Amino acid sequence: METAGGQFPPWLGCPLLIGDHLYVNTLRGLVCQEYATGKQVWEQRLNRPTLTAADGHIYVRQQDGKLLLVEATPDGYREKGAFTPARGQATGPTWSFPVVTGGRLYLRDMDTLLCYDIAEPTTPPGKKPPQNAGVFVPTPPDVVIKMLDLAGVKKGELVCDLGCGDGRILVAAATKYGARGWGIDNDKECVTWARQNVVNEKVGDRVRIVEGDLFEADFSKADVVTLFLVPEAMAKLVPKFEKLKAGSRVVSHAFPIPGLKPEKVVSMKSEEDELDRKLYLYSVPLKKEQ
Repeated sequence: METAGGQFPPWLGCPLLIGDHLYVNTLRGLVCQEYATGKQVWEQRLNRPTLTAADGHIYVRQQDGKLLLVEATPDGYREKGAFTPARGQATGPTWSFPVVTGGRLYLRDMDTLLCYDIAEPTTPPGKKPPQNAGVFVPTPPDVVIKMLDLAGVKKGELVCDLGCGDGRILVAAATKYGARGWGIDNDKECVTWARQNVVNEKVGDRVRIVEGDLFEADFSKADVVTLFLVPEAMAKLVPKFEKLKAGSRVVSHAFPIPGLKPEKVVSMKSEEDELDRKLYLYSVPLKKEQ
């Protein structure tokens, strides 16, 4: 493809025409050019991306699996968000194209298909919409066990998982540690999935899953709180963490809780995806960062 600045190295797929501009994925990255003239407007170096577009944004997936949300504008490269989905058994590059349809984002990775709810939440009149804490990204099983070990979960203790997803942390707490579990998520599909996992593992007498807004939830009786949330969401929860009883523990996967000093930080590499991960342990009474 010829431009004022030369030729783009070829790469998978076709350019996206949005308005009067083309957005082209090249071997070097993402390029925006004028459709009528071919003039290059801007270029962003990325790792062999594949593209799709929806609602004025470009969903960019790099070959290392990282997904980027980019505003479709000729005014410059504007990244609005990013995350790296957990991988299954695949170890090679992720060259499949992201797909957006029906308010869902679909990502294929060799033997794994991931689905994310990206639709704007609908809320009945007069009801406050649930605050968003992030998309559901499953925690690998070995990371789940490390989190529970780090928290020192004991038989009979109450483990609360905020943004519980498919309920895997609570099921593990019940089956392997004899703990009780309570989880909350605002995604109806995740709640249904989690409840089914509770039934399948025969821990319904010890684990309860509710659909709701975790920012409005009362988890003050928890002995252990587990988290895999973005820092902005955890910062809003700090006043609730401070109300936990003395001796309670909070374990965060991947991100530290803003403003709090962890008692312990553990690094590990998951066998599932070989990604380096960090776990942060906090104990009540909580310590503030100096």
